[in-house]
Amino acid sequence: MDTLRSFAFIPSISSFSSSHVVSNTNVKSRSYCFRTSSNFHRKLHHSTLSQTTSKLNKISMLIAPPTPETLLIAASSSLVKLTSTATGLGVLAFIVVVHEAGHFLAARLQGIRVKDFSIGFGPQLLSFKPKNSETQFTLRLLPLGGYVAFPEHTQIDEETGEESESTDPNLLQNRPILDRAIVISAGVIANIMLAYFTIFASVNV
Repeated sequence: MDTLRSFAFIPSISSFSSSHVVSNTNVKSRSYCFRTSSNFHRKLHHSTLSQTTSKLNKISMLIAPPTPETLLIAASSSLVKLTSTATGLGVLAFIVVVHEAGHFLAARLQGIRVKDFSIGFGPQLLSFKPKNSETQFTLRLLPLGGYVAFPEHTQIDEETGEESESTDPNLLQNRPILDRAIVISAGVIANIMLAYFTIFASVNV
C-alpha cells in the first residue's frame, strides 16, 4: 500500500513542477513583451518629438526676420538667374546676327540692294544709316529674331501716279533664280558655319 501511494504521489509532484515551469515561462514572456513594448513606445515618442522639433524650427525660420546672410544668399541666387537669362538672350541675339548677316552679305556681294537690316522685334532702340548707303540698320527691344528687307520691285510714276514694275537689275526680284537662292540660303549656311567653328574651337580647347 505504501508503495502504491508513493507511486501515486510521484505524478502529482511532476505535474506540479511542470505547471510551475509553465507559469514561470509565462511570467518571463510577459515581462519581455512589456520591456519590448516600453522600448517601442519610448522610441516612437523620441521620433515624434524630433519631427515636431524640426517642424517648429522650420516654422520659426519662416516667421523670423531674414538675416543678412539669408538676404545675401537670396540676392546671389537672383543674380545668377538674371545672369543666366542675359547670357541666353545674348547667345540668341548673336545667332540671329550671324543668320541675318549671311543674308545681307550674300546680297551685297552680288550687288543686290538691301533696304533694312534689323535685329530684334518690338520698339526701336537704335537706328542709323551709313553715309552713301540706302540700308537702314536697326536694333530693337526683343532679340528673338530679325530680318533683312529688300526694296520693292514696283515703282510709282510721279507724273501719272501709276504703279509699274521696276526694271532695276540690282533688285532681288530681277535677279536670276541662282542669285536669289544664294541670298535665301545664306542665313542657314552662316549658322551651320557658326556651329562648325564653335564645335571645332571647343574640341581644340
